[in-house]
Amino acid sequence: MIKINGVSKAFVVNKKKVIGNDNINLEVPPNSVFALLGPNGAGKTTLIKIICNLIRPNSGDVLINGSSIFKNTNIAKEEIGVVLESARNVYQYLSVEETLKYFGYLNNQSKKELASIIDDLLSSFDLVEKREAKVGTLSRGMQQKVAIMLAMLKDPQILILDEPTLGLDVENRIKIKKLILDLSKEKTVILTTHDLAIAEEVADNIAIIDNGKIVKSTTMQQLKGSYSEKVEMYMMLLKLNSLQVKVLENFEGIRKVKDLGDNVWEIVGDRKVLQFALQQESIIELKKVSPDLKDIFIDIIS
Repeated sequence: MIKINGVSKAFVVNKKKVIGNDNINLEVPPNSVFALLGPNGAGKTTLIKIICNLIRPNSGDVLINGSSIFKNTNIAKEEIGVVLESARNVYQYLSVEETLKYFGYLNNQSKKELASIIDDLLSSFDLVEKREAKVGTLSRGMQQKVAIMLAMLKDPQILILDEPTLGLDVENRIKIKKLILDLSKEKTVILTTHDLAIAEEVADNIAIIDNGKIVKSTTMQQLKGSYSEKVEMYMMLLKLNSLQVKVLENFEGIRKVKDLGDNVWEIVGDRKVLQFALQQESIIELKKVSPDLKDIFIDIIS
């Protein structure tokens, strides 16, 4: 269990005080995926670095299993593995195995201990055949796997993944999503991402931060349930020509426009779009749908 109690952090930028975190209070349950979401500059990275004890807050505390990470600095080192944005902790000119050994030695892990750990990680992450490959020759998805493997070397109980799907193609996004779900069976995973579809699929709990403050913290199930009636969304199938599509695309409140072929379009939007659809003679299907996390996120921070 991670407890964040009254954490605040301010910086001085160009002689001006900038608030990074403002009285943050959160609880992260064990063996779950916790999604920390927010717009750029909201305070996500600051909070991550505080949890990892990379920077100290001006006030407040972070407890792991009841112990302060600032009073016992070994807790964060032993219990937390972190992958920062864009896999910056991998060296392009080393092989996968050399990279794992290098960071293992930095962790004071023995050669014998590392040999077993590396074999297990390569097998678990399906990279056995890439053992001798230079990291720089790997795909973006494989490099992200290597970065996560490095964070796993100490077998931490808490894994922090900062934008793990950034820049990945659909196939690798699916692989990382599965990996996150598998890891959460035994570990606590804290995920920061702008990929709201991934967050919606994997997160058990969610916190939304904006301007340094937590504006929403709940379970994913409760969040979606509370918005099912509050935010009206509709899905409709319409037979439209190109001019009508252009008109629709300029409508405020539209969430999705998808070409299904044969001039049939799937439109998802709010009541304003519904009004347009009902004026069309070529409507094929219309139904109310539950808002997804993107709709909810926009509503909360707008």
